Amino acid sequence: MPAALRQYAANVPDVTHMLVAPSSELKIARAEGTFASLHALPDGHLSRLRTLKAVLAALEPDLVHAHSSLAGVYARLVAQCPVVYQPHCFKFTDPSLSRLRALAIRAVEMCFARRTRVTVALTPHEERTAAELGASVVARLTNVPSTVHLGTDVPAEAPRPRVVTMIGRVTEQKDPRFFADIAALARVELPELRFRWVGAGEDELERALSDAEVEVTGWLDPARVAGSLRESWVYMHTASYEGFPLAVLDAAAAGLPIVVRPIDAFDGTTLRRVGSAAQAVEVLRRLVYEEDEYASAKRISRDLADSATPVKQRDQLLSIYEIAVRPAVGIGGAR
Repeated sequence: MPAALRQYAANVPDVTHMLVAPSSELKIARAEGTFASLHALPDGHLSRLRTLKAVLAALEPDLVHAHSSLAGVYARLVAQCPVVYQPHCFKFTDPSLSRLRALAIRAVEMCFARRTRVTVALTPHEERTAAELGASVVARLTNVPSTVHLGTDVPAEAPRPRVVTMIGRVTEQKDPRFFADIAALARVELPELRFRWVGAGEDELERALSDAEVEVTGWLDPARVAGSLRESWVYMHTASYEGFPLAVLDAAAAGLPIVVRPIDAFDGTTLRRVGSAAQAVEVLRRLVYEEDEYASAKRISRDLADSATPVKQRDQLLSIYEIAVRPAVGIGGAR
């Protein structure tokens, strides 16, 4: 289950939160007790639609907050209450999609845009994209670090092992092959560096990482993720498209220099960006040998972490939910 959903429930205790998600994603939520009730979705799209319709009919919620593109489709097909839709990166922006498939997914988003009370954007790019799709109301939401309360901070003087870390599901979106290419090139030019991927996923992509001598940890609980960040030297986020990843904010809260791809999610930030494995290794080389470069990158991370606070997120979510439950008349002409 996305850590963001647990954050929302924890940061807005004024609201009763009930979680509907695939059963495989409910384990952590059940252990934490953050949600008032948990409801498992079965496999298969039709089965999920039927189950979601029945759950919503029984719960009669004031609104549904749909997190992810697929959840947005389900909710807007069956919900009889207002829907807050948070794509967390629009799927049609996936650069690996064929043009025809991307256009088809975009068309679906346009059809559903007018059936959405509030569309939630994590970045200026998502905000612009939602408006282009015809969303009636678009609201910005700030993500916040998910592990800062678990002690990711390390004193400035504490030495860090030379570990370059990436956190995320091992899927095409996160581009583990790009991370593997960086690791393979760095093994020749910067042999003192070690590379670690925190997460799990597709077997073939995990093998690509292992073949490049990247340590793949599998899924870790939040406390162990925080521990892995404490043991890291640089955070390298290789996703080819994103909303705004919590992992980057967790790395920022841990005081790590952060290197990312030049993708729309990071517009407006001053994070170091690389478009190739060779560029990534050159940035890593400067971070190894130039103390001022490393200190500058750490300051950028600290500024990013300081801009993302639970209080700010709470206020934004309350505003979004208040807009969503207002009578539909007068909200951008919707309904």
